[in-house]
This record gives sequence, structure tokens and C-alpha cells, in this order.
Amino acid sequence: MDDKMDYSEFQQYILENVQDRAADDCLIYMGSVTRNNGVVCDTLMMRQEEREATPVLYMGDYYDSYCAGASLGEIIDHICRVFGNFQARGALVTSRWLEDYENVKDHIVMRLVNYGKNEALLQDCPYIRKMDLALTFRVCVSYEAGGRGSCLVTDSFMKAWGVDKSQLYERAVINMNRIWTPVLEPLENFVYSLTEGTCVREEGETPFPGWRGQGLHVNRGIDGSILMSRYSPQPELYILSTDEKIEGAAVLFYTDLIRRFAREKECDVILLPSSIHEFLVLEDSGLRSSSSLRCVVRQVNKDQVEDEEVLSDHVYRYIREEDKIVIDA
Repeated sequence: MDDKMDYSEFQQYILENVQDRAADDCLIYMGSVTRNNGVVCDTLMMRQEEREATPVLYMGDYYDSYCAGASLGEIIDHICRVFGNFQARGALVTSRWLEDYENVKDHIVMRLVNYGKNEALLQDCPYIRKMDLALTFRVCVSYEAGGRGSCLVTDSFMKAWGVDKSQLYERAVINMNRIWTPVLEPLENFVYSLTEGTCVREEGETPFPGWRGQGLHVNRGIDGSILMSRYSPQPELYILSTDEKIEGAAVLFYTDLIRRFAREKECDVILLPSSIHEFLVLEDSGLRSSSSLRCVVRQVNKDQVEDEEVLSDHVYRYIREEDKIVIDA
């Protein structure tokens, strides 16, 4: 007999028990945020006197962990640990801190998103249009045991900093290359690194079954085996991403990895948007139609990729002789 709580009961239980363990000056409360692609998520947040910033924890992820076998005690312990670390280290992240460019300049990164799915959000923030995609800017801050937190750079932030979009881009490229190493590697290397575990965690801490966490992205994106099984001979697939498999799709537009790959292989390159974190890459052998590849991308986006991590249903091509990227289908 399944005696697990439903989602509403789970939310109320977590809220009450985390509040019981919180400091007297802390208010734990439920809310919601709109994330990438307009996805609305339930959140658990903490408000403390004289602190403007709050960590945002996503209740859907924790409920998935609970359904997959994590105990309520483990989940509550983890939430309290994240909140506790934020209390110890997060005080600097305030509106005043964010308005000072000297504070944030080394924390500005990029995220590649779908333009159409985020058009309303993009009205109030700087971005660089790339076909049906957009490079957005974020301020990324690290916390112990909680991965990374980030906030979208808005037009008001850019105005307060006294910088323009080109300066944001230049700074973000520097930071992206410092924080994460861009990689273009065979698919099997990527899969191996995920199964080995890429999530940095405290000594002795076990990640919750099914919990994505912050900075851990597994079981999402295009399944290369599905793609390869449709063709004979099977194509060799590569992954374009970052070494931590975070914000990796943006690598396409701030490195020359694809240009160098095409030069080495002496052919055009097909680019399949796996998620906001990576592209699948294959040589254009002329044996596979872009329209059939697009059907695969659309189906996998529908069945396997979380809504907020979908990048595009299109297939892209790097044309070697023209040194440019275009929508191919």
C-alpha cells in the first residue's frame, strides 16, 4: 500500500517542520517563480530581518526525491543545511551589493535560451539575439552545499552599472572561461562523466534519488542512443558543453570549438539542441536529412527534456566555407 503524502500534504509538512527548526527571526514561506521558458515553479524561501536576499528552493524537485525514496528527514535536513549556509555566507547578496559593478563583474555569466518562449521576459533585460535563440546574462554566486544561485541581469541593473550590452558580453566570456572549461568531446565521455557524478557535495552527503540539485543535470537532453539507432551507419556523436555540464549551450557562441572541429573533419557540422546545457554535434556526412533530425529533436524535447530546459526544436548547421551558423530545419 502506498502511504506517501500527496504534493500538497508534502508541501505543508516541509513548511511546518523547516519553520520549527528555523531561527526565531526567520520566516519560512511558500511562493512561486517563473523560470526559463515561462515555467512556473513552487518554491520554499526564507525571509530574515535585515536581509534582502533569500535562497530559492524548488519544491517539485524535493517532491520528486521523496517519491524516489528520500526520507522526509533527509529532505528537511538538506533544506535546513542550505538555509544555514546561506545565513552564514549569503549576507553580501543584497540589492546594494548587486548595484555595484565592482562587486558583480566577476560573477556575470551567460545563458542561451529560446527567444520565443522567453519573449516577455526579454523585454526588460539585455540580450543578444542568435537566430531563434537569445544569449542572456546572469549574476552567478556560489554557496556551500547548495550549488550555485543566480539572478537575471535586467535593464535596471545594466543602467546602475553604467555598462552596455557589449561590455556585459566581454565580461561574461572572461568569466565563463574562468568558471567552466568549454568542452567538445565524444558522447561516451560525457555519459561516463555523468554516471561518475558531477555534483559537488559535502563529505558524507548522499544526493537524493531523483533530485536534480543545483549544478547536477542528469537524465535530460537528447538521448544519443535513440538518435543513432535510426541511422546506418551510426553517426559518431559529440557533446558541446562545459566541463560541469552547466550553461553549456552558450559555448557555441563564445568559443571557436565548432570552427576548429569543422576544419579538422573537413566538413560542415550538424548541431542538435539537447538542452540549455549542451548541443549534440555530428559531422555532416550527407546521409541524414535535417528534416528527419528535427523530428527526432522535437520528439525528444517533448518526451525527455524538462520544459524549462528545452532550448529549441530546430536543427542548426555550421557552414564551414562561410564560417557561419544557420537554422537548417
